[in-house]
Amino acid sequence: MRGTAPLCFGLLVAGGILGCDSGSGDRAELSPRLAGKGAEVYTAHCALCHGQRGEGRVRGNATALNNQDFLATASDQFLWGAITYGRPGTEMPAWGREAGGPLGDEEISDLVALLRSWQKESTRKLRSGKIQGSSERGRALYALNCASCHGENGIGNLGMGSALNNQAFLRAASDGFLWEAIAKGRRDTPMFPSLKGLDGVRQLSSEEINDLVAFIRSWGKP
Repeated sequence: MRGTAPLCFGLLVAGGILGCDSGSGDRAELSPRLAGKGAEVYTAHCALCHGQRGEGRVRGNATALNNQDFLATASDQFLWGAITYGRPGTEMPAWGREAGGPLGDEEISDLVALLRSWQKESTRKLRSGKIQGSSERGRALYALNCASCHGENGIGNLGMGSALNNQAFLRAASDGFLWEAIAKGRRDTPMFPSLKGLDGVRQLSSEEINDLVAFIRSWGKP
């Protein structure tokens, strides 16, 4: 991939179905009480896969939940939906009672507060609305830059990249969320340096990233 590691979205969390993530949702209350309660729930239900400190990939492709690039772009709504509804077809189950899981809304809110307490950097403002691009051009770019980690059809690659062709994730992730992940990458994961390029090294243009977003979005079903 033009002089750097293949594109990997290893940090992208399992998507919920509450609607698109904007990266600007209200931040969960960061009281020590809520975060402390969330820590108890996290240890009981999440640490096995995501790690005691949210480092990720302890089991399978579990997301690095303490990753600063991820936390700066995922809204509370995105996190809440991911926990509640999980990612069907993967090892990430639905934890919310309304989706058949064991956790109530209060416990999920406490979990979101815990994850948000790990965020040390400011929330980023993401691109809004639908990003215009060519899915056909994006298909060729994906095959060259992304398929080795995320799979030819976006179904993921164990230990490398998460499943992008997942309907729950695609419903939850906004175009701006996808664009930011491609353009900026994720530190301390295979998804870094990013395809946008660092230190003045040009890799993919903004238009090419638009095309990649359009192709990934083409997997979504009504």
